[in-house]
Amino acid sequence: MSHDSGSIIVEARAAYRAGLCILPVASDGTKRPAVSSWTKYQTSRPTAAQMRAFRFARRHGFGMVAGSVSGRQGVMAVAGDARAAVPGACRIRPRHARDER
Repeated sequence: MSHDSGSIIVEARAAYRAGLCILPVASDGTKRPAVSSWTKYQTSRPTAAQMRAFRFARRHGFGMVAGSVSGRQGVMAVAGDARAAVPGACRIRPRHARDER
């Protein structure tokens, strides 16, 4: 996900509160995570301290590690004006007890 840096922190916080495992993306325009290794994040989400250290307010975007670490959520990459073609796909949906099947 990428927006202006003011909304990145808002979206990152919402994603984290929704139970997703999110990581900042590299500033070189790729979708590569801006962490030395993301292997540990395949099984555990960043701590609150790690999330603060990522400094999302200074980032250009973030990505989600899909699978069980993010509540078995999948990923769909949608860019630019294509977001309008998939209503609701770019919204972060909070976890509900019924989702924990």
